[in-house]
Amino acid sequence: MATVRLHTATNFFDKTVTSYGSVTDATGSLFQRTDASGNRSDLFGAFYYDPLGYLIGGDTTGFDVFQSGALVSQVAGIDLPVLDVAAAFNSGSWHNIFDLALAGDDTVLGSEMDDRIRGFAGDDDLKGNHGGDNLYGDGGNDTLEGGLGNDWLAGGDGEDTAIFDVAFADVTVNEAYGGFSIASSLGTDHVSGVEIFQFSDRTLTAAELIPTPPEEPEAPGAGGGAAGGSGGGALHEGTVGHDRLLGTAGNDTLHGGEGNDTLDGLDGNDHLVGAAGNDTIRGGDGSDTLNGGDGNDMLTGGASEADLRDVIFAGAGDDRVDGGFGNDLIYGQGGDDTIAGGFGADELHGQDGDDVITGSAFADVLTGGAGADFLNGGFGHDLINGGSGADRFYHAGGSEEQILGHGSDWVQDYSAAEGDVLVFGDALASADQFQVNLSHTEHRDSGERAGQDSVQEAFVIYKPTGQVLWALVDGAGQDSINLQIGAETFDLLG
Repeated sequence: MATVRLHTATNFFDKTVTSYGSVTDATGSLFQRTDASGNRSDLFGAFYYDPLGYLIGGDTTGFDVFQSGALVSQVAGIDLPVLDVAAAFNSGSWHNIFDLALAGDDTVLGSEMDDRIRGFAGDDDLKGNHGGDNLYGDGGNDTLEGGLGNDWLAGGDGEDTAIFDVAFADVTVNEAYGGFSIASSLGTDHVSGVEIFQFSDRTLTAAELIPTPPEEPEAPGAGGGAAGGSGGGALHEGTVGHDRLLGTAGNDTLHGGEGNDTLDGLDGNDHLVGAAGNDTIRGGDGSDTLNGGDGNDMLTGGASEADLRDVIFAGAGDDRVDGGFGNDLIYGQGGDDTIAGGFGADELHGQDGDDVITGSAFADVLTGGAGADFLNGGFGHDLINGGSGADRFYHAGGSEEQILGHGSDWVQDYSAAEGDVLVFGDALASADQFQVNLSHTEHRDSGERAGQDSVQEAFVIYKPTGQVLWALVDGAGQDSINLQIGAETFDLLG
């Protein structure tokens, strides 16, 4: 059993603010930390992140980022950067999303931002606090309270309870796609898999809520509103206001129009367009096409294994994109975008702007395009092209398991003259732990060279593990190969 509190003042991609969390009342196994011997360790006390997402302090002994499967370890009392937490949370994360691998009867208290919290096994108490939160009870008899904001509550197995700090007379209830939409002064929550609804003045079962029919969408140009459907597909056009458009189990087309809109495709192969405004677009299950349009948008492919291959166009603006499950194709287009492939072998293109691009545990393709981009292939063996501009190519440091798990990345266009830098995630490493080997390579089937016939590849090797971290196509033609460790940069050819 444990109590976890998430403390946040900003998102993980803000490069100026330190975020932190704390765990109290840990009396049993909290995060399942698996090593070669099958051991697990508890997490308790405070833990802190630097602006790049590294753990930098606290008395944390270890925790596991569930959806990425990536182990994060922190030795008590030692200021030791470990796995890039920001990258690990990119499974859904443009803003403070936590997927906590909790075991037992736990209490998780959300932050002021938009949190994603899972209880997993046990009778859990999940509180979203402020923001648009996603709470998943999973197994056990759980209690879910979204708090302020438009939240999504999913009870899962067991007899679950949703709590609303308002009187039942002050809410509007509608049936909505296997659950209920409950609107009040706190926001509009979508609730599914919950058996008991507790309000400030009474407690009701799901059968006693007496839902009212869903509202019809307003005509275009009539102002803000909500629209939804439950048939085999829907076409919904938003308004000049701030709309919320819900799809169906079929193949839907949702167009937000002007305003800061929220579009949820739900099941099916949907086509969602945010258009103008700062929109939130969720494809849901199926093979979806998402287009953010103008504005600073947040786009998510889907959060379950039923999410297939999505095609996402972020549009103009500084967008946050997460492909979710499936082998996705993502284009950042204009602006300084943050792009995460999610779960699958993804193809990620930053295009214009200074982008942050993160792959998955599979073999991904990442291209930065124009601008000074940060490219992290993630776990797996990836193909990376920074494009024009001074780009940074990241590889995780930490334990031998983490380094080996991160894989070997092929970098097609490393150029020291353009300001490109290789970034190693362990600030305690030293330059003499790396060596550069030169060799010609060719495709095992076609026999074709990876680069120019007359120029060898440069293989940057981490000597403690003997692993090739980066293979630089035509790297032998470089006068310098610059490696950043912590705050220092070293020329591996110097």
